[in-house]
Amino acid sequence: MPEIADWLVEHFGHVPTAQDLCHCYIPIRHRDRVAINHAMNWLWAEYQSEVLFVPCEGEKPGWTMQPQDMIVWKGMEMLCYSRKYSKNSPVTGAVYVVDSWDSNKITVSLHPDYVGKKLVEAPPAAPVDDAEGDGSDDEALEDLGEAAVDRAAVRRQAGDKVIYDLTHKRFSELMRPQFALVYASIQGRTIKNRLCLMDVKSDKMTVRDIITAMSRPTKQSDLRVMSYAAQKNFLESINERIAAKQLDLHAKALEIAGRVSSERRTPSRVGR
Repeated sequence: MPEIADWLVEHFGHVPTAQDLCHCYIPIRHRDRVAINHAMNWLWAEYQSEVLFVPCEGEKPGWTMQPQDMIVWKGMEMLCYSRKYSKNSPVTGAVYVVDSWDSNKITVSLHPDYVGKKLVEAPPAAPVDDAEGDGSDDEALEDLGEAAVDRAAVRRQAGDKVIYDLTHKRFSELMRPQFALVYASIQGRTIKNRLCLMDVKSDKMTVRDIITAMSRPTKQSDLRVMSYAAQKNFLESINERIAAKQLDLHAKALEIAGRVSSERRTPSRVGR
């Protein structure tokens, strides 16, 4: 844990308290979203007793919210994103909870906040900046064939609980960590944990974005705003560590899996 402690002290300027740590960071750029998700995923995985490394299955041309390598654990909440709805698959914009996994599939369930609501597949919002692709129609991008799609995602229901069994590849394609989200991804959302706004002085930021973002937390005390200087240091620190392979997600997952029972942590809700 020393590298985590040093990193947090470097970021906050002091040993952080629970009130310092944010559960979700909101930048404008998708490249910043990916970097923060990677770093925070590595950090919070340390507090879990059982984890699974899910490798990225590759870039999806034309997709705004690209997939990435990730570590997942039971109870972790994931945002679904896809440019095309497929039969039996989770719906873009909804949140799903990781329930379990085995060597063939990862099981997720629709977050209780969405149960009973009508989920309508809508076109994803365009990125504000740092677009990854031209946004063109991608019928051919996810053309798995209906039979293949059915094998990749199975939907079932247990009472009010809506459950999906996804292959590891399908999970990688559809699910995104929520340690960082861009402003376009939080419209209409209620975020119950601590939220940190970034890029507030960017010339690409609008009053509408600010008002929308500030209304997402359930409590005013859960809202943070990161200064330009703090954001610069934060992102530089993250990107330097990623480039130096100090935040290797696969290695972290293997390390956690190799711990004996006495060294395993009690599963934490932090980072869910």
